[in-house]
Order: sequence, then C-alpha cells, then structure tokens
Amino acid sequence: MDVQQGNIVFSGKRVSNWFSNGVKSITNSKWSHSFFLLGEVMGQMAAIEAELDISVVPWQREYVDKNEDYYEVYRLLKASPEDQDRAAKYCYYNYAEEAYGFFAIPWFVYRIYMKKWFGIKVTNNWSKSGMFCSGLTYNYLDQVGNEYKDVLNDFDQYSLCPQDLYDIILKRPDLFEFVGKRE
Repeated sequence: MDVQQGNIVFSGKRVSNWFSNGVKSITNSKWSHSFFLLGEVMGQMAAIEAELDISVVPWQREYVDKNEDYYEVYRLLKASPEDQDRAAKYCYYNYAEEAYGFFAIPWFVYRIYMKKWFGIKVTNNWSKSGMFCSGLTYNYLDQVGNEYKDVLNDFDQYSLCPQDLYDIILKRPDLFEFVGKRE
C-alpha cells in the first residue's frame, strides 16, 4: 500500500480489546480509532495518534508488522503537500504529549441515547479537556484548511468520533481518495 504524509487512517482491533470495543459501542461505530500519517521520521513513515496521550509511532511497526488492526487509508485529493506538511507540523507542535480526553467519552453515550430515544442531535460535548483520536484528526483537517475545514462545519474537535469522520470522507470522494485497506 502506497501511504504518504497526510493520509488519514481509520482502524479497529482484530483481537478482543476492551477499550477498542468500548469506543466502537459508545460511538456506534465500525472504527475505534482514527489518526493521520505525520510523514517521515528517521527515515520511516510515522503516524501521530491519540492513545493515552498524543504520540508519534512508526506506521510499519505499529500497523503493518503487528497485524493486530484492520484499517482503511484515505488520501486528501485537493490539499497541497505544503498545506499537509504545515498542518501536520501544527498538530505535532501543539498537541504532542497532550493527555487523552477520557472525560469526553461519556458525552458520546449521551449523544447516542438522545438521538435514539428522543431523535435529538446533540453537538456540543460538555468536556473540553484532553484530546482523543478523532479530535486530533479534526484539527489536522482544520489546519489543512479550504474545503477540508468546511467539511467539519457540523462538529468541533470534541464532538466528532471516528465514524463521523469516516462518514464525512465517504460523502466527499471529490476531496478524499481511498488508498487501501487491511481486513
């Protein structure tokens, strides 16, 4: 698979993992994780992601060689390499080592039940502390700017889950190109 800086990745664990399963259940999602490829670090493609904190990991080691995750990769079609590089650097410099947004998770349960029981779409997460994976990816797209910023209008960094971001990408084949997947 030909991945490159700026690609957005959605993943889930193949093996039973309580956190991954919990995220998928709470957000009613196929995906438990989203992140983007930061670019080359020490000669290897690296991903920047939110796990317990915002960290940079080798793509090959963590996602290809370990073979623990299923995933899909998407490329930004209308973003210049310079815009993607600038946005990646912004996220790295501003969010690396920020704590995970655990306190934001209960809001997603609230969101699901408000929609399911009352048909109400809630969009404002009450927790603004920490960062989670889709919030990091949101900030990346926001910093890329132009049309990529516009696709995020219905959300903020605290109210977007991986499935929301995935749905946005699928609806905009003019902006995002499918690169590949592993099942």
